[in-house]
Order: sequence, then structure tokens, then C-alpha cells
Amino acid sequence: MSTRPPITDSPWFWVLLFSVVGLMALAAISGQYGKRQARLERQLEPARQDGRLGHGGKCTSSPLRTVGAVPHKGGAVLEDVDINWIAVIVAALVPMALGAVWYSPALFARPWMRAVGKTQEDMSMARRGYAVAAVAALAMAYVLARLVDYAGATTIGEGLVVGLFVWAGFVLTTMAVNGIFAGRSLSLYLIDGGYHGVSLLVMGAILAVWD
Repeated sequence: MSTRPPITDSPWFWVLLFSVVGLMALAAISGQYGKRQARLERQLEPARQDGRLGHGGKCTSSPLRTVGAVPHKGGAVLEDVDINWIAVIVAALVPMALGAVWYSPALFARPWMRAVGKTQEDMSMARRGYAVAAVAALAMAYVLARLVDYAGATTIGEGLVVGLFVWAGFVLTTMAVNGIFAGRSLSLYLIDGGYHGVSLLVMGAILAVWD
């Protein structure tokens, strides 16, 4: 009777473990951003009491700030964010441009095709995949723009941190779980995970500095 090997023998176990540890480390060092936000809140408190600023330092004197406001439980209003659509579109181009390089023969095209069992002929028929990738990139850029605004990120470094949190907290973890149950290879996880990581870091930086 065969015995199942211990879970620690699986590389996916260590990938998931390191992802969780990395996320905890990020949470530990993010205190500096919380202190910065608290300092800004103290500086803006007089203006907020005068009614010139809303929550988070957003101007409430303009009627445009009420457009898209979402009713919140308890009668309060969850204020919408200002979206720079040009920045969103430019950020959405990042995964497309990076993917053309990342999955090119010069980098990871061959090991990726081996990992998924595809051939070059199969990839020539993937027009639908490119269309889905374009729509997904635009949706990701839009959601990330909102997260960047909620976090108050305005510098390249702060944008990188937001992208890093999204990557470590949502992308790496869900990919690890799916990879374990689907029996996917570690090389595929590293190739795809690295692509998404670089994309989110660059996108976060663009959205933070391009107001």
C-alpha cells in the first residue's frame, strides 16, 4: 500500500508559505504609511471642521465630488474617487506590452509552452485570448487606480507598495491554491506569477504619480 508523501515535499507548499510570510512582512513594514496618513489627517483636520474638506482630505465644496457617491450603511456616504482615465488606459497597456516581451522566445515562451503543453502553432490561434487579456488589463488598471487613491499613494514608491500588496495578497496566493489542486508545475507558477508581479508594480507606480 502506497503512502502519500508529506505535504512539505511539495514545492507548492513552500511557495504558498513564502507568499504568506511575505505578505505578513509587508504588513509589518506598512506602519510607516499608516503614520504618514495619521499625520496628514491631523494637518487637514482644521479644514475638515470648516467643511472645506471631506474624509481623506478630498474637497467637498465642488458638486462634482458628489457624483458617483455610494450610500453606505448607517446613512453615511461612501465617497467615490477621481479616476484619471488616461492614466488607467496607459496602465492597462503595461500588461499587454510586458506580455509581448515576457512570453517572447527571447524570455519565457518556450518554458511556458512546455509547462502548459502548447506548441507555437497552438498559440497562433489564440486571438480570443488576446482580446480577453486586453479587457482584463483594463479592468485591473481601473480597480488598481481606485486602490491607489484609497491608499493615498502619490509617489512611485507608494504606488509600488500598493501593487506589491495586491500581487502578494491576491495574485500569488490564488495562483498557488489553483496550481496545487490543478497539478500545475512550479515553473509555470513562477513564470506567470513574475509576469503579474512586474505588471502590477509598474501599474501601481504609474497610477500613483499620474494624478
